[in-house]
Amino acid sequence: AQAMVDEAGRRFPSRRDEATPIELLVVRGDFDEARRLIAAARARNVFTDEEGHAILVTNLADTEIWESNVSAARAAVDEALGLVADSDRPIAAGHVVRVGMRCEAEAADEARMRNQPADVDRARRRAARLYSAMQELVARSGPASGWKREMRVLDAICAGERSRVDGHPDPAAWTDASRQAGALSLAYLRAYARFRQAEAIMADGGDRDAAADHVLAAHRAAADMGAGPLLELIEGFARRARIDVGAAGDGREGSRITPREREVL
Repeated sequence: AQAMVDEAGRRFPSRRDEATPIELLVVRGDFDEARRLIAAARARNVFTDEEGHAILVTNLADTEIWESNVSAARAAVDEALGLVADSDRPIAAGHVVRVGMRCEAEAADEARMRNQPADVDRARRRAARLYSAMQELVARSGPASGWKREMRVLDAICAGERSRVDGHPDPAAWTDASRQAGALSLAYLRAYARFRQAEAIMADGGDRDAAADHVLAAHRAAADMGAGPLLELIEGFARRARIDVGAAGDGREGSRITPREREVL
């Protein structure tokens, strides 16, 4: 848990105390409590600046994605991006775009499964606009050793999500995202990228052993962080791919958050 607190604090140091508890709840899958805190924060107008408000709404968008509420997630992404699109603090906007790109990748996957080409096209159009916004953020001037390093991670993840939107997950894009997230010790983003890397390798007919290595590494990292929803996503893929990941964490089945994790939160 402490590693995730530190990671969130590095991303938004000025909003660490307010944003981190909600983000941890979302990552760990305690969505009802996350929604309660988000609603309370909005009702009290806790965040008086655009960046803080955008972080809050981005957490809401992430929650909606995990619960497969595409329309609500899109609305939250649009609201958050409107708050920080022209901000002089581009990292917040970068994370909004990252979450938005994942939303469109999930929407496109669902639409393909349901044979709804019009919905696939809508996801592609929205993803194209979001990806264009990311390229504008990446192109902004800034110190090479400062915020631009993390922006490159977000850009790499967005490239991977774009390949998912297009229906052809790109192993190279996810390899780059995993490498860059690892270089900045962004543990959650690296675990997510390694899972998608494995998924892309298998979809591309690549090396099954390499895919299994990435699945196992992502699974261990997610279990160590108590990232329940990501853990469930990885385990679902592992079952379909017939990759044995063994028992996770304390061996719980389908649980998203333990009593001890609630104490930490």
